[in-house]
Amino acid sequence: MHRGNWEQLEGVLSAGLGMHCNRRNSHDCYQIWHERSATGKRSRAAVSVTLHWKDSRTNVCHVTVSSQENDHPESTRCWAASVRLRRLLVPVRP
Repeated sequence: MHRGNWEQLEGVLSAGLGMHCNRRNSHDCYQIWHERSATGKRSRAAVSVTLHWKDSRTNVCHVTVSSQENDHPESTRCWAASVRLRRLLVPVRP
């Protein structure tokens, strides 16, 4: 997936995931979505989605969904975000 495609889909992904986009520009191009707490601030138990481009020639992108919850790293919120992301990324037939 080319980085430009992700930039075009940023709003759709943010809305579909129900997460706030916090883009970090670095040489390896991370884009991170964080789940917001009820007050609108990120909590320590946030679920995050990270996109990391491995190779600019082939546009290979690795997607990671993780949670920073102390009690259960594979939380249901993390699982739900993974399922929503998978549904958003399924190719659509014309």
